[in-house]
Amino acid sequence: MSNPRATPVFGPELHGEVRGRPWSHWDVWFCLVTVLDHDGDLAALEHVLVAELKPGNTARSAGEAKLSHLQDLRSRLVAARLTPADLVTADLLTDKALVARARRRLRDRHLDGRAKTPAMYETPEVRLTRLARYGRWPTFPSGPAPFYASFRSQVEVKDAISERRSFGAVTRMESKLNALDRPKLTDPQRLALHRAFHTASLELADRADDSCGVIGEMRSQAWRYYLELDWAGCGMQPEDYWADLSALVVTEQYGLGYREQALPWTRVPPTQVSLVQGLLSSLESQCRAGHLPYAAEEARQQQAWLAVGTNSIDRFIEVAEHLGTDHWAEIEALAQAALRAGGRTLAIGVFQAADRPGRHRDHLRKICVAMTGAALGDA
Repeated sequence: MSNPRATPVFGPELHGEVRGRPWSHWDVWFCLVTVLDHDGDLAALEHVLVAELKPGNTARSAGEAKLSHLQDLRSRLVAARLTPADLVTADLLTDKALVARARRRLRDRHLDGRAKTPAMYETPEVRLTRLARYGRWPTFPSGPAPFYASFRSQVEVKDAISERRSFGAVTRMESKLNALDRPKLTDPQRLALHRAFHTASLELADRADDSCGVIGEMRSQAWRYYLELDWAGCGMQPEDYWADLSALVVTEQYGLGYREQALPWTRVPPTQVSLVQGLLSSLESQCRAGHLPYAAEEARQQQAWLAVGTNSIDRFIEVAEHLGTDHWAEIEALAQAALRAGGRTLAIGVFQAADRPGRHRDHLRKICVAMTGAALGDA
């Protein structure tokens, strides 16, 4: 009689309990590798996994998933007042087959669905995107969700939308919007409708080939209209509106607002500039902690466009110093705004504040000479 086949272990399954708390095989594998190869330091393991996030690395998706699980594991260990060593007994540390498997699994370049824990699905990028698109809807005076339901069948489609079919998709979306935007809508309802349309158009962009730019054009027109709506008159709180808008702008990945980067911030009242600055700074920190470099840099750049859009000349130098020379377009925009508002001395100060080693240092020095006539010396 043959022996029954062993049940395969993919990782999310329960390995056992420690101090009354459940721990998965992934938890044990992470802790084994941390104890044996990184002196029990989860931060050292995190550093290794971050290397998988380099642009162009085909293992990036798996790296993001493993880092997300590591963050979740760390928080659960802290809550249980445990260390990685507490999850690996002596017999586990000496189990050569188990140790080899743990090391191999942490090196895996691809993870299929069966191998993923909930935290591996719920990566920081997934959570940030969901927050930006839907997460702050409960703070709206009138909820966008019912209006979004009217667009769902148009945008949450299974198959990819070809370039040719994108024209029809845009026509249907715009027709639905026009039908819903009835004169009898209250102002809070209209704000909710157009906020829902923005998320719906993002969902459409995720699934469509927009080589002809018709979706982008639709989104741009709708975006400008939405930014003009009187959200304060609808009864929405400033911290809620600007938090929602900041997340939308930071997570934008389809070029919305090209050459109009300051537009979202031109209607920020002077008394609310510090509020928005704080929201963007917090988003930058959260994205860096979650290993989302693109979003973090976007949040960093938006702080410059906020200063430009609100003509906050008292912030120009501080923002330029924060940016450095990695973002030449934002520094040039700050300097141009400085020339208009404060004169040549302030513009030179912007270039000087940003002048440190970086990707565009030489280019910015040339712009400084062309714009102000001043040549920056070597820092």
